[in-house]
Amino acid sequence: LQQLAAKRLARAKAKAKARVDRRGAHLIKGLDSFKPGKKKSQGDAKRKGSKLEPFAYVRLNPKVTKEKYKGKATDSFAKVIRGAKKGVLKGAKARKADGKKREFAETRKKKQAKGKTRRTGSR
Repeated sequence: LQQLAAKRLARAKAKAKARVDRRGAHLIKGLDSFKPGKKKSQGDAKRKGSKLEPFAYVRLNPKVTKEKYKGKATDSFAKVIRGAKKGVLKGAKARKADGKKREFAETRKKKQAKGKTRRTGSR
């Protein structure tokens, strides 16, 4: 019976927190729930039993669409945009590193080909 009361209390707290979140600006889902668990892992992680695909989405709140709440509404998108910018920067860094790696491999091949000069008529 005591466990049941504890569960009921936890559920009530969760409901109250959800109510407070809804009262604010647009509701952003997926940023924390799809964060990878391990330190070195990257990208989205799909959780077992989740129906939604692993990406962040914004559930719009119709009460915030008025001009009066314009600042509040735009602030709610800042988190998502910050994450997207971080991803773009990461991709640009990876592309640059890949280009350098490829360039290094090509120069090494050219040097090896230069060292192996063939003599004609040796057969």
